[in-house]
Amino acid sequence: MKKFKRSFFDHIVLWYLTILTLCFAGIVLFTNYNVTRLLVSERTASLQSQARLIATQYAKSYFDKTTNNVQLNEQLASLQSLLGTEIWIADANGQLIAVSSGSSLPTSLSDISDSISQTDSFAVTGNFYGLFENETLSVGIPLVSSNRPVGYIILHSSLSDVSQICSNILKFIYLAFLLVLLLSLLALYHFTRKILNPLAQINLAALDYSNGNFDTELAVEDKNEIGQLADSLNNMADELQKMEEYRKNFIANVSHDFRSPLTSIKGYLEAIQDGTIPPERQGHYIDVVLNETKRLTKLTSGLLTLNDINSQTLILKKTIFNINEMILNIIESFEGIADKKKLRILPDLPESDLYVYADREKIYQVIYNLVDNAIKFSHPESQIFITALTVNENKVSISVKDNGDGIRTEHQKHIWERFYKADTSRGKDKSGTGLGLSIVKEIMKAHDETITLESEEGHGSNFTFTLPCAPSEQKK
Repeated sequence: MKKFKRSFFDHIVLWYLTILTLCFAGIVLFTNYNVTRLLVSERTASLQSQARLIATQYAKSYFDKTTNNVQLNEQLASLQSLLGTEIWIADANGQLIAVSSGSSLPTSLSDISDSISQTDSFAVTGNFYGLFENETLSVGIPLVSSNRPVGYIILHSSLSDVSQICSNILKFIYLAFLLVLLLSLLALYHFTRKILNPLAQINLAALDYSNGNFDTELAVEDKNEIGQLADSLNNMADELQKMEEYRKNFIANVSHDFRSPLTSIKGYLEAIQDGTIPPERQGHYIDVVLNETKRLTKLTSGLLTLNDINSQTLILKKTIFNINEMILNIIESFEGIADKKKLRILPDLPESDLYVYADREKIYQVIYNLVDNAIKFSHPESQIFITALTVNENKVSISVKDNGDGIRTEHQKHIWERFYKADTSRGKDKSGTGLGLSIVKEIMKAHDETITLESEEGHGSNFTFTLPCAPSEQKK
């Protein structure tokens, strides 16, 4: 678990730091480039203005013969001290006639580089052909007098202060980055803890569920996606718990319902084989064995039916048929059994035919099972009512009501469960499998219809279900 939490947190921090660092590097490069470009652009404009001013106020007097070379050099030296800019002035032939710094330079611009233009303005950064050690901005403009070129003026300004300004700006960016990094890491840590702690609980609970322990309950108070996941897992655990209980009950019920008849069959056959049962009584016990085998066959058939109904591949073969005719046919099939118990099955059907749209075979099974149950649990010499009527233009309601003992309230919610019998001793219903109502419920669910029970202890039970009416134009 710790490895899971640490790995998850480390991955988040790693990705976060990577993205943040890339963003910061991009901001630094963008800021440094644009600030430098802006400052150099402003410095270039300033030097060009200074060069034009020097050309009109100082160089012009030299070319007009009102100032000599010595005076011009002194003036340029004063300007360099004031402006912090080195100034060169060359004549029309490119010969340097004045230099503000007084340093030893080549006598001609062509000696410095043949690429220096003496007729066009220029602005370049660098060491100006190796003459300066530091980054320098060099700006040159031609000197014109009486519409003819008389010389050239070049100004050099160190860019060290520009680098210093960029460095100071970047220091503030670095400080802001560290502050943002610290605050974001704290926020990230808090955020990941809020996620990882619930995830750790969910992981432990999932391990418990995988081991069959469904009692573990997740107590995540947050109502975000993690909280919703925890609620879903709690619901899943409840459902798994119910399924586990159902599985145990299912196995116990199947074992009971198979073991009892098999034990009887084995006992009677052994008794016949070893002569314990006399020959004149063997026919009776063979009938008992046959009845038990029929019960096993019925139980197996019910299980297979439920399996088919629950299958995802179940396809209902819906057709239009007369429900009145089906009810009357089912009543006829139960006449013999009803007569033995002195029961009367009374249909209450509309005079006109009542057509529905459903799976004929499955609905026959539903009504048959309900009538079979009604006969099984009705008192002798009582009545069973089967009613069919139109509820509205879209629905038909069919009900089967008996006059038996009814079903106690605490048992009513369980009657749809497989193998459930309200008679827990199983004394009254020897032939039943406990699957009939489960089959009925699943068939109605497959039809997207409902079936309900109304029962009061001592006053019988009434099962009612609905079916869709057949479209009038398709009735036959």
